[in-house]
Amino acid sequence: MSGKANKISYKLDEHNLSRMKELERSIYDGTGYTGMQHYTSWQGISHYCQCAENEVRLMMGEDWYVLIAEHDRYIEIVDLASLNKKMNLFVVMDYLKTFEKPMFFDAREKTSYRLVQALSRCKKIDIARDMTYSWNGEPFHEIVMIPTGMGISIDRQELRRMFPDDDEDEDVSDDANVASSGGMGSGF
Repeated sequence: MSGKANKISYKLDEHNLSRMKELERSIYDGTGYTGMQHYTSWQGISHYCQCAENEVRLMMGEDWYVLIAEHDRYIEIVDLASLNKKMNLFVVMDYLKTFEKPMFFDAREKTSYRLVQALSRCKKIDIARDMTYSWNGEPFHEIVMIPTGMGISIDRQELRRMFPDDDEDEDVSDDANVASSGGMGSGF
């Protein structure tokens, strides 16, 4: 592989904004999931991410990106997308672990949810909550993940306070605490 193929950028600059929107357009063509196309600045993207501009984070490879909103107590993976399925999950996970926080993610079942399952099988994350819902007739999963080996724990009440939902059928671990131990109840 060339050095260019392995290059990762974290810069919130005009080039990366343009490239991210170009990738979004290509990756999600025909799906209706191109929500960033009309934004022309990172301030606009922060509106899309529902966070302050200084809370937006980006990890971008040649043909993939991860868009993140960093909140006080958790991070939200706003979008994780790859054009050619060449995203190195372990490199991405290493970056996500640097935040040392639980992670929230709405994962499309036929794409990014498979990545979440792979990370869970490899014991890179514990799944604290996995709720299935339908959007535009397509199954999605609302996931709360905790990186393993970080010593992060969250009890069920705290989980519900951080990520409220009215759905009583949610799949939350039966354990009193969900910890990043490498294995837990319902996530496996």
